[in-house]
Amino acid sequence: MRAADRAIYKKIANALGVRRTDLRAAAPEELVQSLHMMPGGLIPLSINGASVVFDQRVIELGTIDCGSGRTDATLEIEADDLVRIAGGRSADLTNPQAPEE
Repeated sequence: MRAADRAIYKKIANALGVRRTDLRAAAPEELVQSLHMMPGGLIPLSINGASVVFDQRVIELGTIDCGSGRTDATLEIEADDLVRIAGGRSADLTNPQAPEE
């Protein structure tokens, strides 16, 4: 999702096919143990069968910067390429915020 947008967890749960009450953020140690990634540096790829869903507004951005799995490096990539490589899909996941003037 875009940095300025607000995640709507009910929308995320619906996109993943789970109940909202079953959706929770992973603990930092889970990220390291299950996904081999550092908190704050997640790369949106399907690691160990993780589902990847992108907010539809991200796809409209063209070139994006995202996590690399580490906190000391980012990845610049075309949004369409990332969705294809990640095996992900897009859905409406956020409440878009109006740009600040």
